[in-house]
Amino acid sequence: MVNVTTLEEEEYREETPGRLGKNTRYVRKVKKRFDIEYEIETIKIAEDTVQDGIFPLVTNVQDFTAEEILLAYKRQIEVRNINCL
Repeated sequence: MVNVTTLEEEEYREETPGRLGKNTRYVRKVKKRFDIEYEIETIKIAEDTVQDGIFPLVTNVQDFTAEEILLAYKRQIEVRNINCL
């Protein structure tokens, strides 16, 4: 879970450089600052680690084994590189 809080910081500066006097005018400048709070969801992480390393490869080819499909997929870049020459 992530929570973002917006804080505004006020700063007053002289309008023009020089010595301070009774006629010195000030300009108000507002800066926004964002604070982020987060909470690690360990249950969600544990659920996601079960699927780590799974590589779904969907195809409509039915006469290849799973290994042959994977090898054909891995060779795609070689075929593309040859065709680009």
